[in-house]
Amino acid sequence: MQRPVQTINDIIRGSQQITPETAIELSQALGTSPELEAIYKVNIK
Repeated sequence: MQRPVQTINDIIRGSQQITPETAIELSQALGTSPELEAIYKVNIK
């Protein structure tokens, strides 16, 4: 991924929103869909 580790940590902790670009990168890294990453982020808040 092309994102700083701190950005990913902030997303996981819920202190930073996930952008569409980050959702795409996460989905590629994890083998899921960008929509799934966005839904996951919304549901863990």
